[in-house]
Amino acid sequence: MNTLRFKKRPCHRVWCFTARAAVVVLIGNLSNVAVAKITPRHQALAQSVFDQLLAVIDRPEGYDAWPPRLVIVDDAFPNAHATFDLKILRKEGRKIPLILLHTGEIEKIAEFDPNALALTLGHELGHHALGHIISGVDRTTEIMTLVLSRQDELDADLFGMELVLKAGFSFQGAMKNLKNVLRHSNPYCSYEGLSATHPSWSDRIAFLDSSHEALWRSMSAFENGVFFLQAEQYSYAEFCFLRVTEEFPDCYEAWANLGYARVMRYCDALEPKDLEFFDVGQLVVGGFYARPRWLEGLIVSRGVDADLWFDMVGALREALRLKDDLVLAKANLAVAYLLCPKGKDIGRATQLFQEVATALEQNGPDVRNLDPLTRATLLLNSSVAQMGVSNERSQEIFAQAEQILNKLVSQNVVDRDSSSVFNAMRYNRALSLLESDVKRDRRDAVELLERYLTNMSPALAWWQVAYDRYDALCNELGVEALPQDRFTASNNRTKWRVITGVTLEGDLTIALSESITEIEQLLGAAEVVIPVVQGTNVRQVQYPERGISILASNVINAIVLSGEAAPKIIVRSSGLGSETHEIHIGMSREEFESIVGDDRPMQGIASAKELFYVYSEIGLAVRFRDGVVEELAIAPLARRAHRRG
Repeated sequence: MNTLRFKKRPCHRVWCFTARAAVVVLIGNLSNVAVAKITPRHQALAQSVFDQLLAVIDRPEGYDAWPPRLVIVDDAFPNAHATFDLKILRKEGRKIPLILLHTGEIEKIAEFDPNALALTLGHELGHHALGHIISGVDRTTEIMTLVLSRQDELDADLFGMELVLKAGFSFQGAMKNLKNVLRHSNPYCSYEGLSATHPSWSDRIAFLDSSHEALWRSMSAFENGVFFLQAEQYSYAEFCFLRVTEEFPDCYEAWANLGYARVMRYCDALEPKDLEFFDVGQLVVGGFYARPRWLEGLIVSRGVDADLWFDMVGALREALRLKDDLVLAKANLAVAYLLCPKGKDIGRATQLFQEVATALEQNGPDVRNLDPLTRATLLLNSSVAQMGVSNERSQEIFAQAEQILNKLVSQNVVDRDSSSVFNAMRYNRALSLLESDVKRDRRDAVELLERYLTNMSPALAWWQVAYDRYDALCNELGVEALPQDRFTASNNRTKWRVITGVTLEGDLTIALSESITEIEQLLGAAEVVIPVVQGTNVRQVQYPERGISILASNVINAIVLSGEAAPKIIVRSSGLGSETHEIHIGMSREEFESIVGDDRPMQGIASAKELFYVYSEIGLAVRFRDGVVEELAIAPLARRAHRRG
């Protein structure tokens, strides 16, 4: 066994394995590299586990030497790679397999447990044994490269686990490896995993741990739901959290997030006339649970929607029934009461916000990890509720929120002009000044509203309400109000939400990263199934009568729409009460580009021969023919790197 220390990273580069690509590693002269932090304990454990695995693996074809050499790398970053010795390959043309194992992997992930380390080494041996390094499947598009790379990782996981068990290691000990990865890495969900070379860790664990598959699938659904909340795709988020609550009805974070998703969907539909009816300041509805501690413990209509309101209140109440100190659930329930279809319920809202304020002051377990921006948001909404009860108390809470935001500005965490929270503060400050009889205060309100209108998107329902207040105030003070187009001219670039799925007839929705098996059960057997890459499960699943074609492996990787039957895609700008547009097959290129822009790069989806114009920031691609939209594709078009091999 060789040991290796990298003193200077620019001189000794390690490249992560990219499935089926001939990726190699420059290791320099192994005998001349100094060893420092690699101890006899590292060496003995790694070699012992490696030898035990090699005893039960057959030699694969295509290599000029076997077994691979195990090289321990002095690097605290947990990682491992399957690769070739580049020096020998260049000089002699021989393919000498290597496995590089970081000391951080032994210490942080395996925790010196041979069973946990066995899965790491078994996985890397799987890449060699399955021919991922030496085979040459044509990957004609970035999406196809990612799809195949993720499948390689799952195949290597399965091969590695089988090898672990065959060699006599413990299954539960091996699973400890993957669970530790979740603790020591920045997790990403199944949807984000579509733009990475590796699946999400929850998906990988579910793939291996069939005895607790429901748990890990729920973890994956929770993570997807959080992503969809961040992407402002609330319907898809609602669907994800519903799946979690159905499987684990006692998961209070899922109920709280489900309620939040419904609050946001409810607010999304509000129009300026609805905001005027509620007569409240601008609310910044924010705050949801990003990690499900409960689960971890086990291991388009517009306007007021009364039915949806009761659904969201019901979900938030259920969360609080299960755990009565959930601060975010209380805050979002308070917002719901401010927006009650029959009119705001100030009494219940202020009571809940008072409980939130007390919890923030006491800094209990549920608020200790809240980021400062979320704290400021909760305080801001609390001050809005107090406007109708006690202006003095409202200003006191408002000052606390402002203090937090000013500190974040000084730390360059938020920008005064671009921050939606800061602009909401301007709007609410202006409303409070309107209550004053002092002329100077009302002139200050004009200035605050002008800054708000300049910085906020005119696509928001709140913007129009703010302009109407501004125009009326200017008339009252005898000053000339700036026309709307003066504000919109400097703020006319609409930021669209990421498109993550599509709704079919009958309110059936399909979203990227969903299980293709579940979708096939929902839609029925596909009319056409076309293999994309021989020897893999990557295929096109086509439903011509619905106008959709799905690029799938075990999950949905892309959705292509074509033909008259294709559903429309709804694009929505960021922010509550925002504008929407329909994009559909057959619309003119001019109309399409007037909504989402033009002059975009071109990229293939399933084939490099059929190029689409791509809008990577919103996950949309389009093909035109004779000046009209011929095909639309929903896909994760922004690639995300991943170090771990």
